[in-house]
Amino acid sequence: MVIKKTWNRYLQSYKGLPGASWMLALVVLINRSGSMVLVFMTLYLVHEMGVSTAQAALAISLYGIGGMAGTVAGGFLADKLGYKRIQWVSLFLNGLGFIALGHLHSLRTIQAMMATIGVVAEAFRPANSAAVADSCPQHQLARGYALNRLAVNVGATIGPAVGGLLVLVGYRFLFWVDGLTCLVAALVLLLFYHEPSRTAAHATNGVFGTGSALKDFPFLLFLLVLLCYGMLYMQLLSTFPLFMDSAYGLHASAIGLLFAMNAIICATVEMPLISRFHMVAPLRMVTVGILFFVLGFALLPFGRSGLFAAFTVVLWTIGEILSFPQFSAMVAIRAGERRRGRYMGLYSLSFSTALVLGPAIGGILYQKLGASVLWLSYIPLGLLMIVVLHTGAKPMFEAPSNGRSALELE
Repeated sequence: MVIKKTWNRYLQSYKGLPGASWMLALVVLINRSGSMVLVFMTLYLVHEMGVSTAQAALAISLYGIGGMAGTVAGGFLADKLGYKRIQWVSLFLNGLGFIALGHLHSLRTIQAMMATIGVVAEAFRPANSAAVADSCPQHQLARGYALNRLAVNVGATIGPAVGGLLVLVGYRFLFWVDGLTCLVAALVLLLFYHEPSRTAAHATNGVFGTGSALKDFPFLLFLLVLLCYGMLYMQLLSTFPLFMDSAYGLHASAIGLLFAMNAIICATVEMPLISRFHMVAPLRMVTVGILFFVLGFALLPFGRSGLFAAFTVVLWTIGEILSFPQFSAMVAIRAGERRRGRYMGLYSLSFSTALVLGPAIGGILYQKLGASVLWLSYIPLGLLMIVVLHTGAKPMFEAPSNGRSALELE
């Protein structure tokens, strides 16, 4: 009885979202379920192509640099040419690019192709994020982005798992599967997603007139907070696994279970939690989210068991759940209909930049000052982010007419 009631409540949290937002999430799910080349690209280059680790790492870095350009260009072009068109072009060219990548043999050609794919693939993000905002009424934006994050998390769980099996057969299959899933996602988008007209879309007028995003001071401060948040988050790809191995003595399989637990919690808890607290002011949600997030990492030096590590994962996952959907919703509202792609492009750029800077800076701190200093630094950085959000960046969370929380205006 309790299980049935819980299940019904879980399903209820998804009701009311427009069909277009479900279709966008399906496209993301298909695309992400085939995302496996990047996960195994370093191994492929080292073991199959015989290049050095540094050369393989450079190929991944070039993808990241291309991605930084792609997010900005994708957002700008999405405003000019339409969100659906940019998503379709990105998926289609990305699919062809991954298939072609598997047939290249020159290291320089591979590195150039990785940079090109980075531009094309990451152009999808701002266009997709802007399309979600067009598909959802303003009071459902956080839930719409939570649905998209569900698709990302489920796909990110499927892709590497399937990729690991394909590697046993041959690396070449990775490129074909990744490329074909991109093409399938592009086909589904083209045939089944109907972009709302600009007059019929669930649009907001924006709260910064018609000025440039680069002159929107509260938004720029907000991006700095996101950059800091993203750099802390990206330690999950670098120093966190190292610390779990060296300090906690966890093997790769156990560390993988911690990441799987994060994905499972997001998939099962995020939407019900967002629905349950939909009347809570977004700024308050983000504040609590940041506190949970930094606490989860700051506690790492004080434990050494796998159970304690799992407890910290629960904490920072709750923080992630409370923060990320609100971040996306606030940017969409701030931008308004006509500049949403550009705002989302800069929003995506902050995380792309964090992916480049975060592991490098975190690695230096980890090596020079020690892991404890790195993890404990999360507390003052978290408090600093909260102060900025409650002062200079506070207009991001307010509607222009009466200062009420933007998501409370239905």
